Amino acid sequence: MKFGKQSYRLILESAIEQRYEFVDYFDVDFAKTNAQIILRHDTDYSWAMAREMAEIDATYKVKSTFTVLLSSPLYN
Repeated sequence: MKFGKQSYRLILESAIEQRYEFVDYFDVDFAKTNAQIILRHDTDYSWAMAREMAEIDATYKVKSTFTVLLSSPLYN
């Protein structure tokens, strides 16, 4: 399957179904026995795509972190 919005949704649905907990870097608890996911999006290519990913994350109520590359040959 080619990666895109639909396959990303399937990945999130699978993780949620398997009861993974989405946490940010400050909430991770290594003493917990349940599975935790730190979901990170690198926004070094397209702000529009980053927004779409954020909207999908919000739909599934998952925590995610967006990182920004301050300089890139792809944008200034």
